[in-house]
Amino acid sequence: MRQNSLFHSIVLCAAVIFGLVAPQCEAAFHMGVPRLTGPNVHSAQSDVEPCLSGDGLSLYFGSNREGGYYAIYQSRRLTQDAEWGSPEKLPAPVNDNGTWDTGGPSLSFDGLTLYFSSARPGTLAGVYSDIWMATRASQDAPWGEPVNLGTAVNSSVADWAPCISHDELSLYFTTGRTGNYDIYVTIRPSKDDPWGPAQSLGVGLNSGSADGHPSVSADHLTLFYASDRSNGFGNMDIWMCVRSSVDSPWGEPANLGTQVNTPSYEGMPELSWDGLILYVAAAYPGSPTALGDIWEIPILPVVDFTGDYQVGIEDLTWLIEHWGQNEPSIDMAPTPFGDGIVDVNDLEILMSYWGQELFDPHFIAHWKLDEADGNVAHDCIADNDGVVMGDALWQSEEGHVDGSLRLDGVNGYVETPFLLNPKDGVFSLFAWIKGSEPGQTVISQGGGANWLLTDAQGCLMTALTGDGRQAGSPLCSEMIVTDGSWHRIGLVWDGSYRSLYVDDTLVAIDVGVQNNFSACEGKLFIGAANNLQSGRFWSGMIDDVCLYDRVVYP
Repeated sequence: MRQNSLFHSIVLCAAVIFGLVAPQCEAAFHMGVPRLTGPNVHSAQSDVEPCLSGDGLSLYFGSNREGGYYAIYQSRRLTQDAEWGSPEKLPAPVNDNGTWDTGGPSLSFDGLTLYFSSARPGTLAGVYSDIWMATRASQDAPWGEPVNLGTAVNSSVADWAPCISHDELSLYFTTGRTGNYDIYVTIRPSKDDPWGPAQSLGVGLNSGSADGHPSVSADHLTLFYASDRSNGFGNMDIWMCVRSSVDSPWGEPANLGTQVNTPSYEGMPELSWDGLILYVAAAYPGSPTALGDIWEIPILPVVDFTGDYQVGIEDLTWLIEHWGQNEPSIDMAPTPFGDGIVDVNDLEILMSYWGQELFDPHFIAHWKLDEADGNVAHDCIADNDGVVMGDALWQSEEGHVDGSLRLDGVNGYVETPFLLNPKDGVFSLFAWIKGSEPGQTVISQGGGANWLLTDAQGCLMTALTGDGRQAGSPLCSEMIVTDGSWHRIGLVWDGSYRSLYVDDTLVAIDVGVQNNFSACEGKLFIGAANNLQSGRFWSGMIDDVCLYDRVVYP
């Protein structure tokens, strides 16, 4: 507490020096690990188009779980920390008995107006969908008869996936009226006025490919949407645009990156009203079905300004130097989009992370190997659990960090899913080992190279080779690691050079540039050679294996 008071005093003094500036801007943030919305929400069919209520206690979504046509369902929970309950299909007149599609729900912040897409009778687009609206007197009252939003919004072709703004004065939606799928918006001066003519969000945000399913932040300054434009990661991706004010044009679209997007499908984003969670429809690994499921992705403030995934004095100094300024990379409060000024609110968020282990989006797997029984080596970062093979024994009291796994040098090892193609870019790998037999392998890739192993003298080496000046040559150190003591070993590939580390000390580095590695999409073997060769299994203990797709220097 005394330390926090000291930091507040330092920053408040800095505020006097730097002065105050307060225009609106967009804060820096990063996306957390996607997680399934909950076991009760999902079905064997397609569950898509999520929409969260203003209080965070109701989740509306579209589903064809009853077969055939889509309908809107609602799942409830008692608190925002509780699990979602079993979904219920909204009754008529919102849904019908299964003769037309109804979906794309967007609920007003007060929960009294529901906008949605439907191809019901009265649709201007014929067999395609229009945007409709239903209202109710209170959150406990039934929904009234849906009303078509009319020709100011709807056209003779498909119009769907509406998104109502926080103040209910802007309605974003997807339309096919240009021959492509584009995002349009209609506005009105007040909630008592009719909607004005729909306008395109313009070239740039709309790409000429399929762009749609918009979701706008409560302050109107950030727009998430789906697009299959050619510079994405494949299929449909989630993109984002920002603007400095409601009267300013939208900036250049930004892809949310590999933490969110994959070569598979990710679409239909929905930003929670507090801006802290992005809901998406996706077929991530672990989805109950391949047809689409609802996932939620935390939106986290950037408090690590130096990029070392630790919050310390350098980050605090950086915040002080920008005190009172409009600096988007520092302004994170209120989370996650900021308010255009670096001030005490940003300091409080920074200090709330002081001393904590931060989320690292490039930390792709961490097998602690602390289990006491069973044949699963759990990955505590994602869903990359390994399977323990052969005669391997858990050592719950004998690890370097808590427990470890003892391998017999005969047939015991851990097999993980595919995680990383060494040809794709930089990476870092670290593990704790304790062994006494030279010439054995610590970590390899099936069908690829032996990443970390020991030579005939027990010295650490890597057989992951490139085609540069030292084509085909392993990188060998002179550091013996088979002396029966615990050692932390590491391999770092920075895109040009391989480096080997023992006990956080550099013990070998390439003298010539390595240009490329051979492509490999095999599984990782912990404690075995790439071909499971007899005599190359590790004999001893392995603990705390960490894999990154970035450069990590110990």
